[in-house]
Amino acid sequence: VDHDASVDALALFGGVDVVVPHGWRVAIDGTPIFGGFEDKTENETELPDDAPVLNVHATAIFGGVDVKNSIS
Repeated sequence: VDHDASVDALALFGGVDVVVPHGWRVAIDGTPIFGGFEDKTENETELPDDAPVLNVHATAIFGGVDVKNSIS
């Protein structure tokens, strides 16, 4: 069983929010050009080694990509 998922997120003169469930690990990488990306997920306990992983490939051009657990 594959426990990984991937998302490509492009923020161009704006913002993108990627919402991930609690209990998932996040691996984020990408290219910021006058912008940025950030992992804002909150895990209250240590995640198990076999926790699913969301791989986020972010491109932020004059914008931002945030990965978080809720839309707020």
